[in-house]
Amino acid sequence: MTPERSRWLAVGLLLVIFAQLATSSTVKSPVFDEPLHTARAYYVTATGRWDMQAGHLPLLYRLLGPLFWALRGQPSSLELPRSNDHVEIARNIIDALNHPWDSLIFPLRALVMGLTLLLGATLYRWAGERHGAGGGLLALFVYTFSPNLMAHGRLVTTDLVLACFFFLAVYTFQRLLARPTAGRCTSAGLCLGLALGSKASALLLLPTFVLLLLGKDVTRNRSRPRDSGSVITRIRRLASDGLWLALTGLIASIIVWLLYGLEIGPWAEGWPALPFPSYVKTLRQVGEHGARRGHPAFLMGKRSGGGWLAYFPVALTIKTPLPTLIGTVAGATWLMWKRRWWNWLTGALPGALLFGGATLSSLNIGYRHILPMVPFMILLLSALADIPWHRLSILLGGGGLALWLMIGTLGIYPDYLAYFNALAGGPNGGRRYLTDSNLDWGQDLKQLRDYLEEQDIEQVHLSYFGNVDPAAYGIDYDPLPSHFPIGEVEGFTPFAPEPGIYAISVTNLSGQFLIENPTVLDWFNHQEPIASIGHSIDIYHVEPVPAPPTWAGLCRAPGAPMDSSTFARQVGRDDLRFVTFDCRSSWVFAHGGEPAWFAVPATVETEGIAPPAGSLVTIYEQENYDGKLLFTVYRWDNSWALEERLHELRSTPDLPARVGDFLTLLGLGIEEPKTEDSQLVVRSYWRVLDQPDRPLSLMAHLVDGEGRATVIGDALDVPIEGWAPGDIIVQKHRLSLASEAVLERGKLQLGAYWLPSLERLPALDRQGNPLPQNVVTVAHLSAEKTP
Repeated sequence: MTPERSRWLAVGLLLVIFAQLATSSTVKSPVFDEPLHTARAYYVTATGRWDMQAGHLPLLYRLLGPLFWALRGQPSSLELPRSNDHVEIARNIIDALNHPWDSLIFPLRALVMGLTLLLGATLYRWAGERHGAGGGLLALFVYTFSPNLMAHGRLVTTDLVLACFFFLAVYTFQRLLARPTAGRCTSAGLCLGLALGSKASALLLLPTFVLLLLGKDVTRNRSRPRDSGSVITRIRRLASDGLWLALTGLIASIIVWLLYGLEIGPWAEGWPALPFPSYVKTLRQVGEHGARRGHPAFLMGKRSGGGWLAYFPVALTIKTPLPTLIGTVAGATWLMWKRRWWNWLTGALPGALLFGGATLSSLNIGYRHILPMVPFMILLLSALADIPWHRLSILLGGGGLALWLMIGTLGIYPDYLAYFNALAGGPNGGRRYLTDSNLDWGQDLKQLRDYLEEQDIEQVHLSYFGNVDPAAYGIDYDPLPSHFPIGEVEGFTPFAPEPGIYAISVTNLSGQFLIENPTVLDWFNHQEPIASIGHSIDIYHVEPVPAPPTWAGLCRAPGAPMDSSTFARQVGRDDLRFVTFDCRSSWVFAHGGEPAWFAVPATVETEGIAPPAGSLVTIYEQENYDGKLLFTVYRWDNSWALEERLHELRSTPDLPARVGDFLTLLGLGIEEPKTEDSQLVVRSYWRVLDQPDRPLSLMAHLVDGEGRATVIGDALDVPIEGWAPGDIIVQKHRLSLASEAVLERGKLQLGAYWLPSLERLPALDRQGNPLPQNVVTVAHLSAEKTP
C-alpha cells in the first residue's frame, strides 16, 4: 500500500470517528461531571482564581477558556454563594450563564472531539512507524471502533484529555530517546507538561520515563550485543539520556507553571512563597481523597466506600471489546516471540503502570480511570500487521475479529458509555457488575424527554443520577430519592409506590451513592421495566393493585424490623391492621387469609423462611451500605393455597374442635422427626373466634399409655393483643423424643389453657360434645411431610 493511499484511508477513518462523536453527542445530555467542569472553566476564565478546582488540574479549563470569550450574554458580575459546596457554586454559575445546555455544551465538547482525533492521528503515526502503513491503519481502525474512546471522546471531562497527552508524552519521549535533538526534547517536555496539567494520574509518566530510559539501554544490549559498547560507554549514554530527561522535566515544569499563570504562593501554612502552590495543594487533595476517604463504589452487586483490588481487572475484562483484548494479547505475544523488546516495552509499560496505579487506588468509579491504557493496548495490537496475512486461516481469523469489533461498537451507538462485552451479557447484564460512569452517568435526559413525548406521558416519577435539572429539557417530574436532590421528595412509599410511570437511573437502583438508605428504590429491582432509555434509565409502569392488602404481619425474630407507624408510612396507608408474631415458630393469616405484607428481619433463623401455605413474593430488601441484609418485605396473596392446606390437614373424628369461646382447632401437621436432634415438630392450625381477655397458651403433650405427659411442647408466639375473629393461627410445637419408642407408643394431646393458672379451656368435639380432659387426642403419630 502506498503512503498516500494509507493517508487517505486514515483521513476517512478519522471522519468516521468524528461522525460518531458529533452525531451521538447531540442526543446525549451532560453527564454528571460536565456541568462541574464547565462551571470551573468559566470561573477560572472570569476570575483567574484556582480555589474551585476540587482536585482537578488546569489544562482542560485553559483549553475551554477561549470558547467562553465568544459566549453572548455573559453575566456582568459573578456573584457566588459563600459555600464549600462546589456543586452548589457550579449550579449558580450555570444559572448565571443562562444558556440552553445544547448550545452551551456542544462547542465545549467539540474541543474534546478534536483531541480525540489528535490522539487517533498520533496512534496511526506511531503504529505506522513501527509496523508500516498496514500497522497504522489497523491501529486506527481499532481506535475508530473502540466504544470507550467514543464514549469519553465527546465529553467535557478530563479523561480523554489525559489519554491524549499521556500517549503524546510517551510517543515524543521515545522519539527523543531514539534520536536526541533540541526539537524533540522540546516536544517531549511540552507534551509531558500538558499531561501533568491534565490529571493527577499523569504523575505516573515520571516513573514511566525513567523506566523507559533504563529499558532502552537494556533492550539495545539484548537486540545488538555487539553494539552495546563498554561499561563506560553505556554509563555515558545513560548520563546523556538522563540529561535529556532532566531537560524534558524542566520544560514540563515551565508548562505546568504557565498553565497556572506563573502563580507563586505557599505550599502549606507557614511555608515561603514558591511556584506551583495550587498544583501542589491539588495533588495533596487527590492523594488524601484516594488514600483515606475513598469514594462510593459498586462492583458485582456490592457497595463499598473504599473500593476493591478486583475493580479495575473486572472493568477491563468486561468493558473492553473482546476482539481488542484478544488482539492485544496476540500482538504482545508476537512482539516477544520476535524479540522486539523495545516495541513491546513502549506499548506494555505505560499501560501496566496506569493499570497498577488505578488498581491500588480506592477511587473505583469507572473504566475512565484506565482509559489512557486503551491506545497503548491498540499499539500492541497493531503488531499483528507484521504477521503474514496471506495465509487463509490468519486472514479469516483477523477479519472475523475486525467484523466482530465493528458490529459490537456500531450496535451500541449512540449509547457508547453503556458498552459491555459478551462476558458481562452486554449492557443489560453489565449493570450487575458496574454502574456510575461505566453505564449511567446522567447522559440520557434528552432521550428520556423524547420517550415521554412519544408515549404522551405528561408527568413522570423520576430518580435521576446526574447534575442537570431535568426541567431544563422540559421534563415534568415528581422527584424521587436521588444522589443529588432534584427536588423535595414528598409522599414516596418505598414498599408500595403509588400508580404511575417511574423513570429510575440504574446507578440509583444500585444504591452506590444513596449512602443513608442504599436500597430505598429496591422495590423496582423486583419488577420488570417496560422500557430502557439508553440502557441507563429504566421505565416502570406501576399499576393500581385490584385488592391491596388490608393488614401486615411483623415478624419478631426476636425483635420486629420496624414499628407499625414506620411500616404504615412506607406503604402510604393509615388504615392497616398490624399483627406481630414470631415467624420462626408461628404464622398468622388474618381475616381467614386475605392478601398481606410480611416484614421479616434477616437472621440466621429466618433464612429461607416460608409460610405454612402458599409462597412469599419478595418486594423489598433493606440493606445497609455494606450490603448486610436487615429485613425483607414480602407480599402474600395465596388464599387458595391456604384453603387447600386446611383441607389437607390431618384430622380426627373430633375435629374441628371448639376450645373455649376463642378458638377452633382445625387440624394439625406432623413433620418428619429430625434425626440429628430427635425432634417431633407438630403444627397446630387454629381459627380465632374472639380475642381473649387474658393470656393463654396452646398445649401439645405427648402422653404415655397411662395418660402421663412425657414430652411437653406448649407454645403461643402470636400475642393475643393482635387477634381478631377469622384469623388463622399456625403454631409450631417442638417435642424432643428420648427414643422412637416414645413416638410409637405415645399419644398427642392438643388444647389450650389460661396463664398463669394452667386451667384448661373447655374443649368440644365437632358435635358439640365435651372432650375428656378438655383435649383433642391423636392416637397415631406417623410423620408426614408438611410445609
